Amino acid sequence: MTLPYLEIDHNIIDESLVTNWWNDFARKYKHTGYNRTNGKDNLLVITELYGHENFIKDHPEVLEEKEKVNQYAQEILSKLNLQNIEFHVTFMVTRRGVLDWHIDEASSTRPGCSGAILFSLNEDKRAPTEWVYNDAYYSIDGYKMALINCSCMHRVDNRNHDTRKTFRIALYGTTFEEIKNKIAQTEYAL
Repeated sequence: MTLPYLEIDHNIIDESLVTNWWNDFARKYKHTGYNRTNGKDNLLVITELYGHENFIKDHPEVLEEKEKVNQYAQEILSKLNLQNIEFHVTFMVTRRGVLDWHIDEASSTRPGCSGAILFSLNEDKRAPTEWVYNDAYYSIDGYKMALINCSCMHRVDNRNHDTRKTFRIALYGTTFEEIKNKIAQTEYAL
């Protein structure tokens, strides 16, 4: 049985460095994130993405800082055996509510987001993510860092949690299973 997620040892991340970048984005660009709708008019917009291609177009002054974030993400991906994979880094804010069933293909200007590495910037754990994958239902609750499958139907139930701030590395150009298998060969897979 292949699960649509893989927990990752969060110690691979320098949390203070990533938090400082988040604070820089948040301080300068509060309430100007790119709202994510995944192309559905009926999808409740409870997430905003900072560092998304559309956000950078509107705020080119953050491009230099974004390049530093990208270089750091590449270091993380190398440790996870994911060299030469196409990726895109954003900071994601999810407010209280439910991000309803969706596939993340429309979350970037690139087609086909296979998976995403998520790192919670909150001190507590994350809200549950639920999937319908290979005709079965799955849920993961309370992770600090994980690879999640974005290429199948999933949702986030954040009704019982405060606003979530997440460092997100979206991955492209290969399947979720290939990404998961590569990470599973490293010391960081849990």
